[in-house]
Amino acid sequence: MAKILTKGDLELGKTILECERIHPVSEEKIFPKAVYWILSIGEKHEKQAITYHTLEHLRLLSPEAVLDENLLDEFSWAMKRIRFPNHKMKYIRGFSGYWLDSDIGEKIEEDASNGHLKGFELREKLYHEAPGIGMKCASCLLNSCGYDDLVPIDLWVLRWLKENGYEVLVYDYKTNGGFDLKKYLPLEREISDFAKKYNCPPAVFQAAIWGKSSDQSKYYLK
Repeated sequence: MAKILTKGDLELGKTILECERIHPVSEEKIFPKAVYWILSIGEKHEKQAITYHTLEHLRLLSPEAVLDENLLDEFSWAMKRIRFPNHKMKYIRGFSGYWLDSDIGEKIEEDASNGHLKGFELREKLYHEAPGIGMKCASCLLNSCGYDDLVPIDLWVLRWLKENGYEVLVYDYKTNGGFDLKKYLPLEREISDFAKKYNCPPAVFQAAIWGKSSDQSKYYLK
């Protein structure tokens, strides 16, 4: 993996982010996107997208449908091709219950319409309250809502930092799956500092790293 990102890499990062944007940001669109990002945990983009579109085809992208016991067999069938299907079903069902009892969708929609000023606050709320939503997943969801100052710290970012001389633990979802808030925020600051040097938003910089490193980025160029 190259340590330097090119102008082309950054343009790809912008393309990837734009493809994942919600237009317009609304409660109705935020929930399915949250499901989409839960599906991404430990999974390649291709299978993530296929599973998401299967759920969409079966009309299983509303919290009410996800929690409907009569649709549980269909939900299980739609999830069978993705990694950790039972865990992700649990996460998505848990998140659905949270969504129905919470005002998080309203808060994101309101803030996204008024300058995107509360991104870090909203992410922390999701991290602490929402089942199935860690820091990375919350960052991805809010990136999709236009919060470009938040950084999803993923496997590719960790590898990139390691190749740039940082002492970081590169997780593999088997022996060391994730990390907590205290470890996440310093890594986010490092990527944000790099982004300033490249004169681009932190989310674009992260997407550029992913786009340069992962063979899955080709699906954004079709």
